[in-house]
Amino acid sequence: MEKIIDSIKNKLRENDLRLTSQRQAILQILLEYRHAHLSVEELYNIAHEHYPELGIATVYRTLDTFVELGIVHKMEFGDKGARYELNVDDGQHYHHHLFCISCGTIIEFNDDLLEKLEERIINESKFLIKDHSLRFYGLCYECQQKGIE
Repeated sequence: MEKIIDSIKNKLRENDLRLTSQRQAILQILLEYRHAHLSVEELYNIAHEHYPELGIATVYRTLDTFVELGIVHKMEFGDKGARYELNVDDGQHYHHHLFCISCGTIIEFNDDLLEKLEERIINESKFLIKDHSLRFYGLCYECQQKGIE
């Protein structure tokens, strides 16, 4: 965890920015809720409990900065709004997401099944792929059990 924070501090410093107390608070929440895919409102509500002086505008600005610097991934899931997750660069491809169109649950899927397709694209088009993202939209198990179609 300390390695992640140091990496983020370096990225901010490279862009003439500091890890302010507000940014640190938001970063701590993103670390604590690493697999939760939080919306701005959810992140703000959690932050406001621990840091009541933190305003929602600061959360928006901080997330925009973090996205711009590649610290955070912003994911758009249609009318459910944007979700954010910490970008932990471990040298592997970005994981994929299964999105429930009924309840909004987001499930991470880490198996990379696209390697052969990437090779084919590179060989046939000479396009250098740096990364990819794949999303599946459907119904989670719980919604299926409720009879939702």
